[in-house]
Amino acid sequence: ANIPAIMIPRLMFGCFAGLRSSEIERLTWEDVRLDVGQLFMTKGKNKNSERFVTLTPPLLDWCKKMLDGGATGPVLKGFGSKDVYKIQKRLCKAAGVNIPNNALRHSYGSHHLVHHASEGNTAAEMGHHTAQMTFQAYRRAVTKVQAAAYWDIRV
Repeated sequence: ANIPAIMIPRLMFGCFAGLRSSEIERLTWEDVRLDVGQLFMTKGKNKNSERFVTLTPPLLDWCKKMLDGGATGPVLKGFGSKDVYKIQKRLCKAAGVNIPNNALRHSYGSHHLVHHASEGNTAAEMGHHTAQMTFQAYRRAVTKVQAAAYWDIRV
C-alpha cells in the first residue's frame, strides 16, 4: 500500500523519537540538530515536554536524507492535525485496523525501555515525570529480540 508522504514524518517521529502527535505538529526541521544527534522539543503538554530527544539510528538516517534534500519549516508542512487525522483514519479503515492516538509513541516507549534497559533514560527521552511511571507503562510489551529488530529498521 502507498502511504501518503505526509504520514511519513508522523511515523518516523512517533516510532523513533517517541513524540506525541501534538509535538510532531509543532516540530520544525530547524528543531532537528544533526550536529548533536538530537532534536529539540518545545513546551507543550507539560513542563517536562520541553526537552532534547536523541535521534535514534533509524530517525537519524532518515532526517539526514530529508535535510540533505533541503527540508525546512514544519515537518508536517501544509497539513494540520485534522488533515493528518483524516488521512490516518482513511488508511486504518482501508487496512481494517484501529490505531489509537499516540500508539506510535507507546511503541517507541516499549521498544526503547527493553532495548536500553533504563527506565530513567526512557522517561527523560519521552518527557515523563517519573521513571516509575515509564517502567509500569512499558516494561512487558516486547522481547529483547523484537526491540533489537525495531531499532534496525531503516526507511
